[in-house]
Amino acid sequence: ILKKLNKFLHADASTNLFISGLVTNTFTFSCAIRNDTENMTICFVGENNRARSLRKARNSRNTQSEKQIIGIFELHNNKWDKCIYIRNRQDIVDNFNHDIFSDELKRYLHID
Repeated sequence: ILKKLNKFLHADASTNLFISGLVTNTFTFSCAIRNDTENMTICFVGENNRARSLRKARNSRNTQSEKQIIGIFELHNNKWDKCIYIRNRQDIVDNFNHDIFSDELKRYLHID
């Protein structure tokens, strides 16, 4: 399990799906990340979205929505402040309001 978890955590984000509203037999998780290749889903709970449950991906299909991950950012003072991962810079530039980016992140993404 630890070996698979390591692959999951270091996978290209395009192989992982962000899930909203994962319904299981015992709980409804507000968000989760599923990797079908590794057959793993990590479920998060609480205001700080801490990892709470590790499940099989094939049993994590009852969801409200599933989205590909195009970017992961750090939030500071209600602005996206630091880029952790972006799949395609242009997707971020074209699809998000630039007011949510910090000045530093705008410079990093070459947004005027």
